[in-house]
Amino acid sequence: MANKASLTFSFRHNSLQVGQYVELRLFGNVVRFTGATVTDTANRQFKVTSGAGPAAIALQQIIQDYIAASGAGKYTVEYFQEGDGPSSENPDGYWIYIFVVQATELGSAYNFTGSTVSGTTWVIGYTDSRAEFLSATYTTSLVKCFSGSSGAIAVTVTGGEGPFTFLWADGPTTKDRDLLPAGTYQLLIKDGTGQDYSLTAEVGQNPRIEVQVIKGDGTLALNVSGGVAPYTYLWEDGSTGSSRENVSYGEYSCIVTDSLGCQVEVPINFDKERFFFSRNPVTLELEADELELKPNLTFLCEVWLEKVYLSGNFEKITEDPLEHPADSDGKTIFNVRRLLDAYLEPHFPEFKQNTISRADSCFKRFYLKHTEKFGNPPVPSSFSQIDYRYVLIGGLDWPEHYAQTYFESYLPQRQPFFTWDLPTKAVFPDQPEYLYFMPLSMLTTSFTVKAKVNYRGEAPVTYDLFTQENINRFELYCVPAGHDLLDLAGKRPGSTILGWDIYVVDQAGTQISETRRYELDQRYFRQKRYLLYTNSIGGINTIAALGEGKSKLDPDVQQLERIITPDFNPARGEVAITDKYLKPSLELTTGYRTRKEIASLTDFVLAREARLFGRDRYQAGTFVAKNVVLDDESEDFNYIDFEFMLAKQYNYTPQLKLAGYLDETPTTDPREPW
Repeated sequence: MANKASLTFSFRHNSLQVGQYVELRLFGNVVRFTGATVTDTANRQFKVTSGAGPAAIALQQIIQDYIAASGAGKYTVEYFQEGDGPSSENPDGYWIYIFVVQATELGSAYNFTGSTVSGTTWVIGYTDSRAEFLSATYTTSLVKCFSGSSGAIAVTVTGGEGPFTFLWADGPTTKDRDLLPAGTYQLLIKDGTGQDYSLTAEVGQNPRIEVQVIKGDGTLALNVSGGVAPYTYLWEDGSTGSSRENVSYGEYSCIVTDSLGCQVEVPINFDKERFFFSRNPVTLELEADELELKPNLTFLCEVWLEKVYLSGNFEKITEDPLEHPADSDGKTIFNVRRLLDAYLEPHFPEFKQNTISRADSCFKRFYLKHTEKFGNPPVPSSFSQIDYRYVLIGGLDWPEHYAQTYFESYLPQRQPFFTWDLPTKAVFPDQPEYLYFMPLSMLTTSFTVKAKVNYRGEAPVTYDLFTQENINRFELYCVPAGHDLLDLAGKRPGSTILGWDIYVVDQAGTQISETRRYELDQRYFRQKRYLLYTNSIGGINTIAALGEGKSKLDPDVQQLERIITPDFNPARGEVAITDKYLKPSLELTTGYRTRKEIASLTDFVLAREARLFGRDRYQAGTFVAKNVVLDDESEDFNYIDFEFMLAKQYNYTPQLKLAGYLDETPTTDPREPW
């Protein structure tokens, strides 16, 4: 039988003379009733006048008022009076007993049913004929393996009177549950008197086994978390390690098991390593198997970028995962080109740079973290794959991109520098020429740039120009290739140079690049300007503008009409100039070039950024082609007219030397007298 509720009033039996009192316990609070003619509620002392009838009536009213003020409802208080006045047994007056208190508003179950005497304390109490309020508690057992059904709920009922009934929100009517998946479960309990009680139980589960597949240069590694460590690994060929070396391209799978015996099978597609151009699609093609077991299938993809090369700090550049629904064949394709292209910039060499440098701004490392999501409701799969890749600023023409000739044949067979210039190029001695080179093999740990110089009347001589150590595949390097930049004249003073070849060898001396030939052009041109421009595949090319040029200044002005007011000053005019600037440009021409040279300059026409090579610095600008005839079969030579747009000029300053002088004079000494 459940415990019974009780409520007790206790007081000392006195006659309630002035200064004497009755102590009554109401809902756990002691209230003192003292015989007096005044009332003091601040210290919870309720005072009544002496005398049997008036004292009892006042006490009755005080009890009712106190109970009402405490929010518990009203009681009807009755009293019993003994004696007619002072006597030998009661020299101080009357005895007053409270012997019945009825709960008129709370119901008869809370009536006071009797009184007893214990020493000098009168106890007035009641016994609740109803059982204690119905309640319940529960304990749960975790689901052992994530997404399994081994959870359980055990319910303990207190209070109330049987029989009890149980109804779970998902249908079952048993008190306890087992073989449950993780989740929230709601139970309604009713007892035999009609009381009901609602209970919500949470069934948890052990963490899901999370597997990240990290793909490298011929390597696979599994990074496992979740579940309950330690873990074991079983690959389809029997291997038991968490990583693999010298991996060939193809399909793999591995079963990962935690210490509880929970397992996840990880499928892996290890495809050929490569880099991507940022202006062609950068795609991730995904395909799911066992579609019948994957309702509501979608794919999730996150893009992580290493903003500072080799820092190892990859940042997620997608606030939320990209999500694609699977098509009817369980496939999808993510294209993250635009996300990556925004973080790349062309790499222009330093002015007159004559050393090799890594072109960090125009390539980045990134990885795509992807997984499947399915179920009711859909939840991400327990494994994800990380594909490390390089992205390089630039792109191929669309037909060539989709044909994949660049990556499948041109790149591995020719091992080109990153330029579409002709393999043989005529250049002037002071022409700033640069080549961009990318190591393509993970076996290359260092490389050396060589120059084979062809002299008039002498045997060619090969020089080691630059050696680069600790390199990685798919990095891009800026290599000086111009005559003066390499100081070729200083390598054999007095000899006449006809031209030179540039190529790269690896640490074993094996040539790992194409050979680029430069022929020295010693012709004189009255006007000759060099412009460096971005080519389509991440490098920087140089063009010499050989014809007569024309400088232009196109002014532009922004103005407002002044308001004519009583204090208007006519001397200031009626128009206020708010902004005024010049748009300087150079009208240039390539001069006559062969048909092949003109065709290769398509890259120049498409260039997005350019630099005008000055005496001591670059000037940034853009090209606007005016006359482009790429193939005129009636002519062996042609030319391209173009306009080079410089930055807007808001304030006039003559171009100063970096030393701070207008001319070549390096001092502030007075000039010679006239």
